[in-house]
Amino acid sequence: MKKVLLASLALFLLNSCSMYKPFTSTVKPEEIKQIGIIPPVNILKFIDIKENENPEITLKTKQLMYDLTVKTTEKTEDLLNLAGISHEQLQLSEEEVHILDRELLTYVTTFSKLSKINGSSGLSEIANNKKNRVVFDNIIVSDDVLKIIEKNNSRYALSVVSFGTTRTPKGDSTRRLKNTVGAVVATGLAAATGFGMWVKELAYVNTVYVFIFDAKEKRLAFFKSKSDVIDPLNDVLTKTQLYSCFEDYWIWYHPEAQKHLKITKK
Repeated sequence: MKKVLLASLALFLLNSCSMYKPFTSTVKPEEIKQIGIIPPVNILKFIDIKENENPEITLKTKQLMYDLTVKTTEKTEDLLNLAGISHEQLQLSEEEVHILDRELLTYVTTFSKLSKINGSSGLSEIANNKKNRVVFDNIIVSDDVLKIIEKNNSRYALSVVSFGTTRTPKGDSTRRLKNTVGAVVATGLAAATGFGMWVKELAYVNTVYVFIFDAKEKRLAFFKSKSDVIDPLNDVLTKTQLYSCFEDYWIWYHPEAQKHLKITKK
């Protein structure tokens, strides 16, 4: 399932989609007082690893992916704390995890087909236009997913899915993870694939997708996607990316959130 999801996210990423306006239902942000957190789906593509790579390196990459999942959960909880929203982790069986994975895959592939316009940056930007609103408004949450959310005594559930392109640590992982991305001289396609002319630093890309399920209305209450040329293993930049998805929904007014965003965007 993860491999299928990876392939679909890779295709979506190559389209260089970056949504700046969220899709929201009639549910107002302030109406959400409590929410369940679905375990994040974090897919990392290490573009410098070959299929039959050294087992020791493969073990390290698996550990990095596990650590990323833990950190994504922590960032999500920090964000909800800033927004003053009560939250708890959904308790899921292995089968329920697979059900949610399939549902999220459906959403990602659906939103990848939305109409796009060319932004001034040269990258594609999803327009929050009438045609796309129809797509969003007609997405129905499956009964299986609704049962999972309701079983956990929640009306709302939050899911974060990310696809990142990075490289394995080269000797000094601590130094590497603290680096910010240098200036990039390449096209969006080159940034996504790791090829092109790079200044000071190798290319990294991270795309995040955020979904809020509404079990009562049987639909999505919120969706937003952002893609940035940042290292998916950089905690500061990925936290900024996640926060910015909710900047005009939950936390745009919060002093601590704005402080974080201003500092990390310098």
